[in-house]
Amino acid sequence: LFDEPLSNLDAKLRLEMRTELKRLHEMLKTTVVYVTHDQIEAMTLATRIAVMRDGRIEQLGPPEEIYNEPATVYVAGFVGAPAMNMLEATLEDGKLVIVGTDARLALPARYAGAVRNGASVVVGIRPEALGLGPGSSADLSLPVEIEVVELTGPEQVTTAGVGSQKLTATLPPQARLAKGQPCAFVFDPDALRLFDPATGQAF
Repeated sequence: LFDEPLSNLDAKLRLEMRTELKRLHEMLKTTVVYVTHDQIEAMTLATRIAVMRDGRIEQLGPPEEIYNEPATVYVAGFVGAPAMNMLEATLEDGKLVIVGTDARLALPARYAGAVRNGASVVVGIRPEALGLGPGSSADLSLPVEIEVVELTGPEQVTTAGVGSQKLTATLPPQARLAKGQPCAFVFDPDALRLFDPATGQAF
């Protein structure tokens, strides 16, 4: 049992020890229960992750499933840095209408029949799933206005406005963006996740 063993180490030593712990786990082939608030530790060390909330398991599964198919809004927002974008929308005539805008997104085929017409939904999109338009003809597109651009080195963390809502994208460092610039973020329909705003559960 490890209870936040790396929390008091500096960043460089934490990285080294994380690698060493993973090596030991693979070598010893024994069961390890590892408690952490650091999602990077959880994603890199775990074979299965239990995301806890108020003493209950919110979702249990492999890291890839937890990250790519979050079961609830809480899991989607907790795992990932930057966190998954959450946009309020309504379903109208088979289109997702983003609240506060005229933007309309085609409802991915896998959600056909799962959401009733006129229902409110939360649209989830990972920041790394977003790219600058124009994309392929199969991509969904959202018109945005750039608000903040932060260069981290390997990427640009870009915050943009979609009407009154916010959207964060992690873009290549060579992207030329400026505050106030209108543009479009595009993404594959498979990257989109829908949640029920009343229950927080994924559709």
